[in-house]
Amino acid sequence: MRSLLHKFTYPLGLTVVLLTSCFAVGLKAQDRDSQLKAAIVSKLPRYIDWPESAFSNSDAPLRVCSYGKSPVTEALVDAIGDVASGRVVQLLPIEKYDLALNCHLTYVATSEDERLQRVINDLDYQFVVTISEISDFAGRGGVIEIVRKGRRFGFRINLDLAERKGVRINSQLLGLSEVIGRSSSKEGS
Repeated sequence: MRSLLHKFTYPLGLTVVLLTSCFAVGLKAQDRDSQLKAAIVSKLPRYIDWPESAFSNSDAPLRVCSYGKSPVTEALVDAIGDVASGRVVQLLPIEKYDLALNCHLTYVATSEDERLQRVINDLDYQFVVTISEISDFAGRGGVIEIVRKGRRFGFRINLDLAERKGVRINSQLLGLSEVIGRSSSKEGS
């Protein structure tokens, strides 16, 4: 009886150990993806120019906001702390999307997919550049969408919307992106 029990217990135990190891590796890869996306979001202000009227004064910080809950919004806390266009970059986690009106760049977490259209509508014609990895974000009215291209990340940029908001996207960023909108043949600064 013991050998029969051993026959089933040993493979089952080994399977549990292997599945647990695979799960742990998967979590680490997910954490790396979240940290990479947060780093991308934190570096984007270097490639976007906002008009001076988007700031209260010449010393005002550039505000990067995170809206919603996701591993990326949590990883942003460690990624922010840079200087862009001569301004200190501040991170402001926000719980209500209307507070994004005080932000220059707002990351919208995938948890907000169901409320996305309302968020986009309320932030229209403001200087707020929205960024997310929500599927078809740029096509649905967001400015910058983070997309996976194989093992790498890329961007889809709604250039018409960026121009309507009064912001200029650097040609280096545009060169790395799929540009959507009727202005897609134009080049940025």
